[in-house]
Amino acid sequence: MRRKYGNAKVDLVKIKGKYIPCAFHVEKEVFIIEEILSIRKGMVKCGTPGLRYFVKTQGKETELLFDNTEKSWTVIIHDPQVYGETDGPQRVLEDLKYLN
Repeated sequence: MRRKYGNAKVDLVKIKGKYIPCAFHVEKEVFIIEEILSIRKGMVKCGTPGLRYFVKTQGKETELLFDNTEKSWTVIIHDPQVYGETDGPQRVLEDLKYLN
């Protein structure tokens, strides 16, 4: 499951002349970025240029999207633990065993 939040507040740190996100605030909750997995430049929304950060926070993979035209941040948190998505493929294999 994924949760999407618009207009998130992102804390930036300046390292070697570049600003890098270190934490973000969503719904009165603070998420500290543990690891930056990748940074991509390109389209964030339909035809909107921006930056896309793939980060790891609290054991969850998260996307931070910076929109260059609106100067706003969007956060997408991917949570595989919700609704048992991690054991989904295993359950399908067990169901296939009983069909044979």
